[in-house]
Amino acid sequence: MKTVGRVLAFCAVWTCALHLSNAQAVETATVGSSRSTENAILGSALELLAKSAGVDAKHQEKMGEPQDLWQALLNGELDAYVDDTGALMRERFEPERFEGIEQVEAKLAEFNVKMSKSIFYSTDAETPKEDAVVLYRVDLEERAPDVVKAFLKLEGSITESEMADMIGESDRKYLPESSVADKFVKERFPEIASLIGSSSSSSPSGGIDIEVEVDTWITRLTKHTVDHLIMVGIALAAALLISIPLGIGAARNETFGKAVLGFVGILQTIPSLALLVLMIPLVGLGKDAAILALFFYSLLPIVQNTHAGLSGIQKGVIESASALGLTSGARLRLVELPIALRSILAGVKIAAVQLIGFATLGAFIGAGGYGQPILNGIRVNRISLILEGAIPAALMALLAQGLFELVERSIVSKGLRIRAEE
Repeated sequence: MKTVGRVLAFCAVWTCALHLSNAQAVETATVGSSRSTENAILGSALELLAKSAGVDAKHQEKMGEPQDLWQALLNGELDAYVDDTGALMRERFEPERFEGIEQVEAKLAEFNVKMSKSIFYSTDAETPKEDAVVLYRVDLEERAPDVVKAFLKLEGSITESEMADMIGESDRKYLPESSVADKFVKERFPEIASLIGSSSSSSPSGGIDIEVEVDTWITRLTKHTVDHLIMVGIALAAALLISIPLGIGAARNETFGKAVLGFVGILQTIPSLALLVLMIPLVGLGKDAAILALFFYSLLPIVQNTHAGLSGIQKGVIESASALGLTSGARLRLVELPIALRSILAGVKIAAVQLIGFATLGAFIGAGGYGQPILNGIRVNRISLILEGAIPAALMALLAQGLFELVERSIVSKGLRIRAEE
């Protein structure tokens, strides 16, 4: 009887554990969007609809181009995103091209992907205008069918003029795409408005909380500044750790020096945007690719100036240090590096200023920073948006230059500064 009792107790505990585990398990759905305002609005709408179906939804914003979203869908990084039928028929499966939607659907099925009916005629696509559609993974329909049903509510729900108005509202009033999407979803689907809840961080109605950040000029400037500083700071710090030892080695060994200077010189000749794109296959889209490209781009001025500063030291100074009995390492630390410090700092200053300008291109691969408002301004032909990124970037470059000059005055001996000025 005791054994039977223990078995029954174990079964009861196991059943309770399974029940609690199932109760706590929350299905997730990840949607994505490209850099365009239109696609970001639709991505936010998908996120809201998924949350209305009771899942933990996440929106990966401005991931790059639609082809990047397609690859993320295949890799399982995304569960759904909005594409257009023109790209699906002519570009997405190159070199294959299709004449009809039925052929596209059959091709998508090979990748376990399904497509919704038309949401509206895409204003992003070139003429003739093409249908915007939701692409979603088959396994999403299997594990969260209510989410797919919610996505399909978008079918035929937006006219082209309404989409144009939403894009204009976001661009002209500087509203976040998520805020525009929140307003649209609640007005178009009032039956799920109570499930979505309010646009603040708390929902008194008990619905799902949706955070919509109030986007002001200050908040945008702060965000872009932080993003820009992160990219430039990490890249420059890594370059210092690598470039100065390389410059020292190049000054000590002529053969090694020629090889190193030639390599970093070649890196500098690669066009900035091309170098950014080359990093994408290595680390993917976003800040990582931008930081890696910035790192490679900053090597030349630091290596070159370190090499020049050490090579320019007079032989008499080196011989005098050796005559005093200093080892090679001690001579480098106590004599050569202090003399070459002004030249090394000049290289670091050049690299920092260059990186601040170069980092604005990171927006093209979804890295953010000051390049994001510049890119948005180019897209909507608005000078104010372009200046919102260009002016802070220029000011940051001037501040960096001034900062390095102050550092030079504080750590480089006065005698060396006077000698260099003479």
